[in-house]
Amino acid sequence: MVRVKICGLTRVEDVKTAYEAGADMIGVIVNAKVPTPRNLDYDEARKILEQTPSGIEKVVVGMPGDLSEGLEIIEELDPDYLQMHSYPSLSEVGELKDITGKKLIITVSIPRKSLDSAKLIVRAEEVAEVSDFILLDTEGPGGGETGKTHDWTASRKIRDALETPVFLAGGLNPSNVREAIEKVQPYGVDVASGIEAEPGIKDPEKVKAFVKASKES
Repeated sequence: MVRVKICGLTRVEDVKTAYEAGADMIGVIVNAKVPTPRNLDYDEARKILEQTPSGIEKVVVGMPGDLSEGLEIIEELDPDYLQMHSYPSLSEVGELKDITGKKLIITVSIPRKSLDSAKLIVRAEEVAEVSDFILLDTEGPGGGETGKTHDWTASRKIRDALETPVFLAGGLNPSNVREAIEKVQPYGVDVASGIEAEPGIKDPEKVKAFVKASKES
């Protein structure tokens, strides 16, 4: 069954919403280098992660510019996964994994136009060498958070070319996530803005509907 990640949490109460809806993972964003209403400081993120039940995995999303910043994020918050929307060299990413032993999710951005599937597959294969999971998200200033879909055919080609599990993101919501899953067959789906009442604030009914639609057989 596809795994569901509810990302961009800014409030402790949204952890309960995600958990009760049956989500598998929650994500918080820290140290964002681009404007986003979902960015938290370490103390804010820690409060949310500390209230996360043991039955749901914790993801911290960041944009570390170098190895030391990646290490700092992990030391401060001790997540189950570190998700990176921008990152230093792949050699430093590999070093980060070796030092911390943490599972890594790395984003590969999918352009909305001028797609070159062959180049995207090569890039995804390079990233997969140092990452536990690949996140396919619509290209934006920060590697994601566009709230817009991309060509799922391209994502399916990448998914088929890799042995590394793939998460699908980008413009997903309760109305389109089932179609996206059927077309791409990802390991998991990732949503933030598509289940919000307002930027950064999750809508409980949308969260429930998204998880239900994602896990329908």
